[in-house]
Amino acid sequence: MDERSIVDVVESVCEKLALKVNSAGLTSLSPASRHIYTGWSALTLTDNGGLGYFYENRWDAEDVSQSMAVLGILEGARVFRESMTVFPGGVPPVLETERWAWLEAHEPTVSEFFDQLDRQLPTLLSDEVYVRILEYMQSHEPSLLAEAK
Repeated sequence: MDERSIVDVVESVCEKLALKVNSAGLTSLSPASRHIYTGWSALTLTDNGGLGYFYENRWDAEDVSQSMAVLGILEGARVFRESMTVFPGGVPPVLETERWAWLEAHEPTVSEFFDQLDRQLPTLLSDEVYVRILEYMQSHEPSLLAEAK
């Protein structure tokens, strides 16, 4: 499979997973599909606006880190784990309003910290990321590939 085909297949599968999550929730996915969706979505979000943007949303950095580790995107897993250390006790506030208030109260330090980590994040545009996700699909959720087209 060539580079473009890999990207197309992964994007197609992940977009279908996103539709399912939007209609039935994250718990509607199998554990393997959840890792695929979570890793891909987090990289999409950070490609769009970095870790600051990630923490403005309802994502759980620990879940993302675990999913990336399972997918073999180890640098991404490390960066998401490290991003949590900016918060007291290494745990981001669960409530969005509390998290936003904490982030705002600790500017510009937080932005500088996230900017440094953003430069270390693997980009979703990286061929290696797509290959890792595809390999995980092939070994854990091959039925997703049949639905990709």
